[in-house]
Amino acid sequence: MAQRQVGAPLRKAGGLIVAQQGLTAGVQPVRPPEPRG
Repeated sequence: MAQRQVGAPLRKAGGLIVAQQGLTAGVQPVRPPEPRG
């Protein structure tokens, strides 16, 4: 039982990390491309 109680918060934290990575990965391509000389 203890393992389940400890695993739940880890899964939530992992989900937040994945969500943050997804947001950053989705925001980077949105930046306009650098103007080519």
